[in-house]
Amino acid sequence: QAAGSVKPEDVRVEERADSAAVYAGKTPIIELYPDDAAAAGDSSLKDHSARVAAQIREAIRREQKRSAIANTVFSLSLVVLAALFAIYLLRKLGEFTDRARDFVVKNPDRIPTLRLYSLEVVRPAALRSALVVGFGALRFIGQISIGYFWLLGSLSLFETTRPYTEKLTGLVVSPITGLIGRAVATIPMLVVTAIAAVAVLVVLRFVAMFFSSVARGETRVAWLSAELATPTSMLLRIGIVAAVLVFAAPVVTGDEQGALSRVGTVVIAALGLAATPLL
Repeated sequence: QAAGSVKPEDVRVEERADSAAVYAGKTPIIELYPDDAAAAGDSSLKDHSARVAAQIREAIRREQKRSAIANTVFSLSLVVLAALFAIYLLRKLGEFTDRARDFVVKNPDRIPTLRLYSLEVVRPAALRSALVVGFGALRFIGQISIGYFWLLGSLSLFETTRPYTEKLTGLVVSPITGLIGRAVATIPMLVVTAIAAVAVLVVLRFVAMFFSSVARGETRVAWLSAELATPTSMLLRIGIVAAVLVFAAPVVTGDEQGALSRVGTVVIAALGLAATPLL
């Protein structure tokens, strides 16, 4: 019991009037008398108690060494067992993502259309592509996470590598925590941006449907022929997106020099360069 809580250097002898007590830290181990010294063949109680203390120190060293070896072997066993379990999880994750991806590829008719009321937001082909890419990303992120947790648990089992767990946790968790904090702070702006994006999608959808009707001859307008309806629809929708990025994005985000407004400026510049041969 004393071997697990004290060091060999903590063993000391406390001499009394007619006896000597050996302590391991604050724990009394044995109390010796002159008769014990005589029975052991020592010349005095002091010599006898010193020899007993040395034997106790050596016993504590042996016990601690044996305990350290046992803990190391047990920790290594846990590392190997955890590695086998991690490999099993990696295999199951790979099988799940492969089956899910094959199901999406082989059953395109079972992928629904995402609608917002009667408005078609995402078509089945786009959703199918997004699901295939998403399953690939899920597999990659899952593999990285399993490897990270296995490495973190393995390092925490050994005394010499335990300090590295804090560094590894700080290296990985701190950026994620900061990102989550910034994301939570931008939730109100994201809500407004989402509403504005839905409004723009509705307008774009209406423009596309109107010019498609003109191209099919269902709707006739005096200022546009059916042959020019499709390119006009494309140009008008690009212009709406560029105008939203340049003029509406600073109002929504509150940043006149934000990334969205700069993207809109780049789009307008690109359209201008593209129209140079026509001009």
